[in-house]
Amino acid sequence: MFCNKILVAFDGSELSEKALDKAVKIAQTSPDIALHVIMVIKFNAFIAGAYPVTTENVYESDLLYGNEIVKRLEGELSQLENPHSVSLIQGSPENEILHFAKEQGSDLIIMGSRGLTGLKEMLLGSVSHYVVQHAEVPVLIIK
Repeated sequence: MFCNKILVAFDGSELSEKALDKAVKIAQTSPDIALHVIMVIKFNAFIAGAYPVTTENVYESDLLYGNEIVKRLEGELSQLENPHSVSLIQGSPENEILHFAKEQGSDLIIMGSRGLTGLKEMLLGSVSHYVVQHAEVPVLIIK
């Protein structure tokens, strides 16, 4: 068996749905493979003059959306015989994915790619690119 614990980074996008589908298929190859799905909600704040301003309404909306996704995924994964969990985490997505993978002893990370290339990737950055560059375990990027 090439992995024992799979971490899926999920954001509700079509690509993250595909990543979860691939992770489930891999997990189903052995009942001993654990599947952990995380969704990271980023609490945004910015500086206006000398004072930080939070985007609390956006955060609350994201949190409600995240909780709905977690409930849906828990229902979908309830039929899976493998050990599994779904978690909603607050923080920086790229850092939380890496931290969770290390904390849980994940030996494979699966996530979708947003498809940013060239100049866009240089200017905007990419969670998947960051995770690939900094992960201590293999990362499977789903396109």
